[in-house]
Amino acid sequence: MKLRTSSCKTVLAKDLTRFAPAWGLYLVGLALLLFPGLVGDDPAMAGRTLGRSLGGLSVLTFFYAALCAQLLFGDLFRSRLCNALHALPLKRRGWFFCHVGAGLSFSLVPTAICALAVMPFLGQYWFVSLLWLAAVTLMFVFFFGLAVLSMLLVGNRFAMVTVYGIVNFLSVLILWVIQTVVKPLLFGFYMSGDWFYRFSPVIWLADGRDYICFDWVSQELVFAGLGEGWGYLLILGGVGLLFGGLALLLYRRRALEAAGDFIAFKPLAPIFSVIYTLAVTAAIGAAGDLFFGEIMVFLPIGFVVGFFTGQMLLKRTVKVFKGKVLLRFAIFAAVMSLAVTLLILDPMGYKTRVPEPSEVVRVEISDDYSVVLATNGPSKWEESLLLEEQEDIAAIIELHREVVRRQGDISGQSVTSLRLCYTLQNGRQVTRVYNYCVPAAPLAKFFSHPEYVLGYEGDQDAYLASVSRVKLSNGELTGKAARELLTAVIADCEAGTMAQMGIYHNDVSKLVTWVEIYTDGIYTNLAIYDNAENTVAWLKENPQLWITEEQEYKDSFRE
Repeated sequence: MKLRTSSCKTVLAKDLTRFAPAWGLYLVGLALLLFPGLVGDDPAMAGRTLGRSLGGLSVLTFFYAALCAQLLFGDLFRSRLCNALHALPLKRRGWFFCHVGAGLSFSLVPTAICALAVMPFLGQYWFVSLLWLAAVTLMFVFFFGLAVLSMLLVGNRFAMVTVYGIVNFLSVLILWVIQTVVKPLLFGFYMSGDWFYRFSPVIWLADGRDYICFDWVSQELVFAGLGEGWGYLLILGGVGLLFGGLALLLYRRRALEAAGDFIAFKPLAPIFSVIYTLAVTAAIGAAGDLFFGEIMVFLPIGFVVGFFTGQMLLKRTVKVFKGKVLLRFAIFAAVMSLAVTLLILDPMGYKTRVPEPSEVVRVEISDDYSVVLATNGPSKWEESLLLEEQEDIAAIIELHREVVRRQGDISGQSVTSLRLCYTLQNGRQVTRVYNYCVPAAPLAKFFSHPEYVLGYEGDQDAYLASVSRVKLSNGELTGKAARELLTAVIADCEAGTMAQMGIYHNDVSKLVTWVEIYTDGIYTNLAIYDNAENTVAWLKENPQLWITEEQEYKDSFRE
């Protein structure tokens, strides 16, 4: 005899009503985050505020998605309830889709209500609220899909929180281990952390990117279109659906007896043990570094604690100090020790590898100072200088060899940080970074290049024509006076005396003044040191344009 009521409909309705307080609180949280920033703004600025709110909402969604998964799939962790519910006339696939449908509703309903409520603040940009709704939904799909997958992999709530947190921050933990362990042992080692953060969405999304972007035009905000972050959001949504599909496959094969276990699928236990051990090692090492400044002491402690607490969680007992477990620990410790030993011995010659000048097509160099070219909107950072002349390349390689030979021991010299990126004849790139262990003096002429200091490369006359005004502390220059000062500055750049940090001036030069140069909506704030002979000569001839205080220094400077 067929049932007169739909079991799926009943389960879905029960989920929605039973856990309504959860999405009610989420609605309140959304309102508190959004509306204070919208009140009093013009429509365009309100739209930008709405787009910028996605950074904070990513953190809220991270926690809310885990809460929804815990509420909806919590029966899997209680043996008696799990067996009773799965005896009802509803297949596992039905249970799964009912809970997932309810979970998506927990996000869609509050965000849709907020999207409708903010439309009056947006005026002609009302459709921005729909874009915001789509962005929040894509974020929730990812986090909820991962949270549901974490629920299916484990057998209790603590295990779910542990797995969910580790997966979200695993890439950042790996990066931290690389930066704190590998980098000190491998002199000159460099690895960009950008992609590591991309694999930790809660951090990448919280960085405050403009997913609904605008252009500054005449100091007014005008809607321009979708931000570049949408590609990332769409990928997250697809990955979230993939996680959901994988969770369904696991659910159909999950043993009900796994309720209460730490890991529901035994073949995954060794993988969890390794990842958990490394995560605890990193956490305890970071705590030791933060509170005691002794990271290398706390890393072995973290490794021991991580391994044995992981075994206790998996076996649900503290009695793990036995033969097989101790053997596994010994093997794991031996592998890690071998890895550290190889880093120290460097059998591949990574630390001493310096390309030959004949191998190099170009070299890109940058120090720990960057010229900021600020526009009428976001600032532009010119972080590196590209050298292609063989003479310059040979000079940089000679400096590189000296740094490697000394292994950072350059006591008594002014030092700086240096990043080198060689492009070789075969197309490969070799990148090295040396922090505060490079002699500064040989670099002064390179970091005085007009391209690096002024942000231009090419025709000098074209650059001078592009300058709209030059500002000194006591006035602005235009016309002939501005051209004369800029010509002097360029002459000092070519002479190698316009580097922007004091260490390039042997720590004895004094900062004379600052000059602001405006070109086509971009400005450069330039420090003038007293060994910039051409510029200083012009300043001595025109003291009334820049001396406003420090009378004693003014008199000594004139002398």
